[in-house]
Amino acid sequence: MSCVHTAHLVLKPECIERFKARIRKHAEMCLHVEDGCLDFRTFQDREDPTRFMMFEVYADKDADTVHRNTPHFKQLRGEIDEWVTEREWWFWEEFSET
Repeated sequence: MSCVHTAHLVLKPECIERFKARIRKHAEMCLHVEDGCLDFRTFQDREDPTRFMMFEVYADKDADTVHRNTPHFKQLRGEIDEWVTEREWWFWEEFSET
């Protein structure tokens, strides 16, 4: 069964555009080089432009673990950590397929 990871970030207002450009690049990288990354989407809150949610789907828990240990993930974290004021994340396991 697939594994879904949602990450919720609040950014400093002055970092929004840099983050959007950087997360687009990161999502493309994940989808092209990680066999286990099935989907990677980023959403921005309609009412609060500093709030973002990443919705990531991995083939299984192992693929998610591989993702979090890739050089491109570690590089992203190093680049954006100073832009982020709040961070929450959840890991979801699919229990039914339709």
